[in-house]
Amino acid sequence: MDTVPTRGFSTLPGVPPVWGYPPMENTFFFTELWGWFFLLFALALLIRGPKRLLADLTELVSSRASTIIVGYTVMLLGLISILQYNTWNRGILEACISLFGWLMLLKGMVFLMFPSCLEQKMKFFVRYPMLLTGALIFAMLLWVYLLAISYNLLPY
Repeated sequence: MDTVPTRGFSTLPGVPPVWGYPPMENTFFFTELWGWFFLLFALALLIRGPKRLLADLTELVSSRASTIIVGYTVMLLGLISILQYNTWNRGILEACISLFGWLMLLKGMVFLMFPSCLEQKMKFFVRYPMLLTGALIFAMLLWVYLLAISYNLLPY
């Protein structure tokens, strides 16, 4: 008789386990991964201040090689998210994680195909630095909310 591997999961009785995490564990994993990453990222950028941040970002996008590296990195992170987790029909948390992965993939592709877009985006934020601060605060609040759901601090 064949032995069933101990790793993996199955949602149906009698069906061999599928390797990986159960769907809800994947949801919480990606929520916590992206939540903590962007929460700490946004917090660090807010502490440094928008003017210093904009100076650093302007310097980053002035180099074509840096723009391409950023594009590949963002595209890779989006692709990993999509391949590991692309679920739309279970709830708002799942839809947010899936949407985020697709947006990262598309953003990375735009940065690779049209590197001047990133430069134009930075010029816009240089003109309106308070919009960047507002976007960072909004991102922090969104990810704090998703983390609170993930840690069962808010009802889901």
